[in-house]
Amino acid sequence: MKKKNYYLVLGNHLSFRGIDDQVLVIETSFKKAKIDIKKTIEIKPNEINIVIEEFHKDFAEIIFDVKKKFPKTKIILFSTEFLTGNAKNRINCFNFADIAIRLVLKNIFIFLIDCPVVQTKKNYLSFKINRFLSLFLTYCFLMIGRNFNQDLMFARREYWLFKLKDLFDAVIASSEPILNSYNSFIKGQKIYLPVFVDSRRLKLRLNEKTGIKKNIFFSGNLTFYRKKVIEFLNEPLLDKFRSYPLVFSKGEFNTINFYPEILSNFYPEILSVINLSGNKDCFNEIPLYEIYIPQSKSWPYSSPNRSIFSFKHGCIPISYGYFDQHSIDQLFLIQTKNPNDFYDLQKKDPNLIIRRMLSKIDHYNRSQLKILKQFKIAFDSI
Repeated sequence: MKKKNYYLVLGNHLSFRGIDDQVLVIETSFKKAKIDIKKTIEIKPNEINIVIEEFHKDFAEIIFDVKKKFPKTKIILFSTEFLTGNAKNRINCFNFADIAIRLVLKNIFIFLIDCPVVQTKKNYLSFKINRFLSLFLTYCFLMIGRNFNQDLMFARREYWLFKLKDLFDAVIASSEPILNSYNSFIKGQKIYLPVFVDSRRLKLRLNEKTGIKKNIFFSGNLTFYRKKVIEFLNEPLLDKFRSYPLVFSKGEFNTINFYPEILSNFYPEILSVINLSGNKDCFNEIPLYEIYIPQSKSWPYSSPNRSIFSFKHGCIPISYGYFDQHSIDQLFLIQTKNPNDFYDLQKKDPNLIIRRMLSKIDHYNRSQLKILKQFKIAFDSI
């Protein structure tokens, strides 16, 4: 029998910056399961390929072609987004406005979705026209408080996901609510991927000689709602603390910060230094707490992968609002919408908080080991 080879395909993503946390979760869990997986840009014919969801015309055509020429090729979808609606035929539509915008884009502006995302000599003119129209629509969407690029991105992903649905051999996800939303999506297996926390860098922060920055920062995509939340959290305390705002974000370089230093260009410069050197001396530049803010007011779920990424870099996740759909949500240090709770957090002894969190992480990781056996059995059967 031919040895099974597993590949994590990344070529469908226009940028790798947004998938760091998913790649980390997949590589960590597969390593725990003693399954060797190699990263690649292209689909490997007649092999088992895991593809993190995000498809467009260029990559979809490659999948169609490979599956036609090499029918034994396996495509495993790693799902990161929710299928919503009664028919589970939408991605991340949690209110009427999301549905309406999605319908407009997929019906009136379908040519912006069903088109290449990479400019070539062949599509030069149409590509330029689409770019000009997209710029115009960006301003139109701003007038109604929407982010056109984000709405178009999700419309494109939704369109091509359902175009490709019959070619997926299985779906895996690191969130059970996400996985459950795919119950009727394909006939193949739906497999839960256990999620493990790497606490090594958090341990290194104990008793730092330079002192731990007890600040709070935000590092996700700065949606309109998230920007409003950041402004809300800052407002009550700005008068008291003058120019030191509450929330630090990669977009505006603010910080939940009651100290005179304002970190600048936190992403990607500081994280990239840590990724490359692993030098614990860099840790004193990173705030201890990373806040999770939902993408929109009606967004009902947390982001387990984001929490994993926080711990990976020696940070402790906290959340704006309460979440309990994933077992890792129990590791949020606090879950609140009260700015004063975030302020009070920074008065507490960080070393004591870290020690207690490390104990909770050990307990959590042991619970995931029990699930790992089930995952390995299910995945070996593909």
